[in-house]
Amino acid sequence: MTLTNLAVCEALIFAQKSGVDPARMLEALSAGAAGSWQLSNLGPKMLRRDFAPGFKVRLQRKDLRLALESAQQMAAALPGLALVSQLFSAVEAAGCGEEGTQALIKALEQLNGVQVKSATPVAVWGRRQRRRHHGTCPEVGRLGKAGGGSGSGAPSPPRASAAAMASPSST
Repeated sequence: MTLTNLAVCEALIFAQKSGVDPARMLEALSAGAAGSWQLSNLGPKMLRRDFAPGFKVRLQRKDLRLALESAQQMAAALPGLALVSQLFSAVEAAGCGEEGTQALIKALEQLNGVQVKSATPVAVWGRRQRRRHHGTCPEVGRLGKAGGGSGSGAPSPPRASAAAMASPSST
């Protein structure tokens, strides 16, 4: 589930940076073999900036920590799990622990210096609709900075080093 969430985030970032409307990309991918529950349900929420929790980031972090501990005990190398754990750690450290796991998009937006937006209205594809929750944690350029960004309107560069992001030992 966490790697699928990451794949959805990466697809949205890729679409945004390549000039493809992310909502159109979601619609196209959801109709084919690449479709998944997370693509059809969390993808539109990410585009609407709806971070109401279905499952909270802080609970996802706990589950990832437990999975990493078990993997370590079994000497199982799970680099995807470690990567997603580090990205969720960044989201939680930014004050977004009470938001839904779709807030993972915020970490990738910061790393890429973009905010995913769509010119197309985004349909609610899931069965349940929740109240929109934009959350209280920072957006692009402010993730990892208490109290705000640079004030210039430009995204701030990522604050974590590549080594810190890759290290699963801090979970």
